[in-house]
Amino acid sequence: MEQIKIGLLEFGKRDTEYSSMGKVLEVIDYAKQADELGFSRFWLAEHHNYSSSEAWSSPQVLLPILLGETEQINVGMAGVLINYYSSYETAVNFKMLENLYPTRVNLGFAAGTPPLKISQLLCQNDFKDRPDSINTKIKEIYEFFYKEDEIAEREKIAIPPFKGRAPEMFMLSNSFNKIDRAIELRLNISKSIFHRSDSLIYQKDEVNQYKERFYQKHGIVPSVSIAFTGTCALTEKRANEIARNSGYKNFFNAIVGTPSQFMDRLSEYQELFGVDEFIFHDVAVSNYDRIIGLQSLSEIFNLNKNKIVSYEI
Repeated sequence: MEQIKIGLLEFGKRDTEYSSMGKVLEVIDYAKQADELGFSRFWLAEHHNYSSSEAWSSPQVLLPILLGETEQINVGMAGVLINYYSSYETAVNFKMLENLYPTRVNLGFAAGTPPLKISQLLCQNDFKDRPDSINTKIKEIYEFFYKEDEIAEREKIAIPPFKGRAPEMFMLSNSFNKIDRAIELRLNISKSIFHRSDSLIYQKDEVNQYKERFYQKHGIVPSVSIAFTGTCALTEKRANEIARNSGYKNFFNAIVGTPSQFMDRLSEYQELFGVDEFIFHDVAVSNYDRIIGLQSLSEIFNLNKNKIVSYEI
């Protein structure tokens, strides 16, 4: 079996005593620790909530900061609410980032729906029915990245740097049921099992078929991951305390426990799903607790052979 890789999904939730900027600074520190400890990805989620204490609404401006503060970890958004943005602007920004930080930029697409007023402000359009153009826009971005000559000739559009690198693109989904679309548009897939209780469906055959067909079309093996939630602590009692105090409501298919419990569950998932990478959303609201979890997971999964910093409990 391949070594398990673990990435992180970040919503910017921290202790309410901190200001929004305090939370942002803690997220940056958390990303730096994850980079040093050998985690594979650091993804920021876009959420437009009515709260004066949110760390961000759209975190896109944080991406170059995180990329500059880290050395190896992939950084990206999981994902951009592409229904509400220009496909051209999204392609321009993420292509430039990928060429500034080669092989490290990820562009995930999400189908979330902000409150109606926020949706109207994002689109500068006083619509009543929210747009449903996600497939069209993803296709446009794919063509901007991978059909540059055709777009330049037909539309007189060239996105700098012309013929430069394109970021890895990800379809965020609750299943592996849209592999035809993913293969067509060169989309890696990250399947969430924490949004719905019934999403723990093992589709190993579909994953293997997707990987094989993707390779045949594009000549590379796609990234496939499972996104899950929970929290990791040195004792099960402490993990349960952190989870209870997190304010998080839906622990669908969560892993709340010790590093060895994470190892057992993820090793099982590795076999049942046919994937080697997992994206972990930690519900802990304390950076201290999160970093203890990072250190413990890095050690038990051997994510980094370098010296791991010890933190006193």
